[in-house]
Amino acid sequence: DAPLDHSPIVAGQAMRTLHGVNAFAVLLIGLLPGAGLMGLCLSAIQKSL
Repeated sequence: DAPLDHSPIVAGQAMRTLHGVNAFAVLLIGLLPGAGLMGLCLSAIQKSL
């Protein structure tokens, strides 16, 4: 189906800030050697079982 509206999607300042903070947190958590993102995910899964 063709789109009904061709106007660009514009994100507000709050949404852009939130995305920036999220990206920084993912980079920071993903680069930590001891408690990396995968380690945190594994710990959460183990605690939920």
